[in-house]
Amino acid sequence: MKKVHVLQTTVILMIFVFITGACQSNEENEISENKSLGPVLASTKVNIVPLNDAPILVSNSQEITYTENEQAVPIDAHIVLSDPDDQVLTGAKVSFSSGYHPDEDILLFDDQNGIKGTFDSGTGTLSLTGNADIPSYQAALRSVRYRNNSTTPTIANRSIIFTVNDGKTESAAIRQSLE
Repeated sequence: MKKVHVLQTTVILMIFVFITGACQSNEENEISENKSLGPVLASTKVNIVPLNDAPILVSNSQEITYTENEQAVPIDAHIVLSDPDDQVLTGAKVSFSSGYHPDEDILLFDDQNGIKGTFDSGTGTLSLTGNADIPSYQAALRSVRYRNNSTTPTIANRSIIFTVNDGKTESAAIRQSLE
């Protein structure tokens, strides 16, 4: 299904009305009754204000597997990002939604294209900030990696969610499973 988006626009409507047996104003702006005015042209402005559409994230990866003592692995190297009505995004979050172990799990990101990353080990959330275009944010999200710092990691599946924000609306979350 293709969406059509309208930019903020002013539309002028022209309305033709034929008035009979009504009132009319003469040259001195006096009103007289029971005379036909004939066709009358009227206009009005209508402002059409578009609603903001949220950015859209699509995961194209399968469940990922991490092996103990392995180098950091990309969480979703094939994520696809779009936004129907914005070309610049303002932020993203990648966070553990289940199975997080703060003393072991870490999300890694290398700052790029005006996007800076900060990992909060208390919440298990990697926050990406900075105004950047959609391809830059897509590349940034694809580059987020997972690593376990423990020599005896907890054996449990973890779920990681991604969201992005266009400065007005946050996307729906997508989930990636880590085994």
